[in-house]
Amino acid sequence: MAIGGDAVTQTLRWRQDPGTEVVQCHTFKLSNDARIDVRRIQFAFGTGSHHVHVYQSDESEPDGVTDCAGGLAWPRWRLLVGSQIEPLDWTLPDGFTFPVGPRQQLLIQVHWLNLTPAAIDESVQVAFYPARQPGTPVGVMFGVNKQIAILPGQAVTLHQECPLPVGASVVAMMGHFHALGRRFKADVRPLGDAGGQVVYAGTDEATLQFKSFVPLLPIPEGNQITFDCEYFNFRDVAAAWGPDTQRDEHCNLVTYYAPAVEAASFCIQEFPSTSALDSASGVATQSSTEASR
Repeated sequence: MAIGGDAVTQTLRWRQDPGTEVVQCHTFKLSNDARIDVRRIQFAFGTGSHHVHVYQSDESEPDGVTDCAGGLAWPRWRLLVGSQIEPLDWTLPDGFTFPVGPRQQLLIQVHWLNLTPAAIDESVQVAFYPARQPGTPVGVMFGVNKQIAILPGQAVTLHQECPLPVGASVVAMMGHFHALGRRFKADVRPLGDAGGQVVYAGTDEATLQFKSFVPLLPIPEGNQITFDCEYFNFRDVAAAWGPDTQRDEHCNLVTYYAPAVEAASFCIQEFPSTSALDSASGVATQSSTEASR
């Protein structure tokens, strides 16, 4: 994937020990002196990515690299765009853009696995290509279901509902879970209905690919996005919500839509009763202040 031209770019580098899994947050300001309206986004990286997420904030943060396995502070950090195990080269449909402010404060969260017996030097390069003029703004709805407490030998399905603003159309989607996931499904359905039109699906981590909708997928008034994560715990230990791909699980759906009401919003399903869930399952849970891993 060639990166260059008129793009605003940033390259992240790190060294990683053998047989390790890291979740790092790289904070920096973009180099653009004026606002840009992004028409194309590229992520270039090699094998080892579990995910690469780009977040933006209106609050300044010192440049640097920190461990952020404990999560991010939502909604201070708002998701701009993300990729998983495959590099991304996404050109938005004609007339649509992501607005990015001058010297925009960004955070790139890198979740990386080194499954080799040797240390590695890794890098991720991100490029934002500006449009000639502003387009209809694209926003992000980040759906997160934290109600994960799966006992050994147990099959579980999580269900989540995420309404989009009236008049919205879906531009792209990407689902996410870990190794216990057996089926992921997102559909569009009227409020209160038990089923709807399936618009995104996968059967394991590798099949949860970034999906762009051409033409855009309109959401009829009175309808919403729903998504289900189905799991089977084949391990001999319980699984909770968390970042460790060998122990924990996630159930996420990122929906890019237009026109945007706000740059990014969240649709988070918390545990209804953490203490009750703990006593019933023996699974340690995370608080609502923790965020995407």
